[in-house]
Amino acid sequence: TYLIAYTAYGDGTANPTACSNATACGPTWPHCSRCCKSTKTKVVMSKTPEVASSWVRVNRTGDVGFDAKSTATLVRDTPPHFQWTGTGSVRSWQSNDLLHWTAAEDAIVGRPGSFDPGYCEAGAPPVRLADGNYFTTYDTIIGSQRHGWAAGWVVLNGSNPREVLQRGGEPLVEPTRPWELQTPPQWNWTQAVQEGGVPMIGATNGLMPLGGDVFLAWACASDSVVEAFEVRVTKW
Repeated sequence: TYLIAYTAYGDGTANPTACSNATACGPTWPHCSRCCKSTKTKVVMSKTPEVASSWVRVNRTGDVGFDAKSTATLVRDTPPHFQWTGTGSVRSWQSNDLLHWTAAEDAIVGRPGSFDPGYCEAGAPPVRLADGNYFTTYDTIIGSQRHGWAAGWVVLNGSNPREVLQRGGEPLVEPTRPWELQTPPQWNWTQAVQEGGVPMIGATNGLMPLGGDVFLAWACASDSVVEAFEVRVTKW
């Protein structure tokens, strides 16, 4: 069975024509929030992913916040299963059936004085390392010594994935490439529009094992380009 988590914006009061209305839309989040009053994670599943019509929405429930924006799920051979959610700080959740999520705990929060002093957002579903532990990513707004968004990393305990064994002291990746350094002027979104375009590597939501603790990672550069890069875990 395959699961896909995605972010859904808007609610019953959203106006789908607002973005074509010059008086309603604008370059800041207060303007944009007129359309996007709600941001939630939704999940779909399929046993035959190549068949578009086979995907069905999963009716999930849980404690308040279980469906927050940005969700990375760890499905294990036997319960409990785990997920990480949230923007601002990342929380971990537990489930025995992948349907009902409870027992939230703080997992990844800002570290004053580090490259990730405040905002942190859930990243990729954790992947297994050769030693049995897990590797995963998170998104963050870089501190005062730099500018923009970047990706951090953590290693989680293989026996208790809610425990962080190690966390990087420097970003896994940060904006350096031309397509990462400036948001195109036609794109309006959150921090980018508030600051007039910021260097950005965000949405590090995919890790694919290539063998030998090497992974292919996906990320979003400047909220307009999907990029891929190789991650090699050699020592932690």
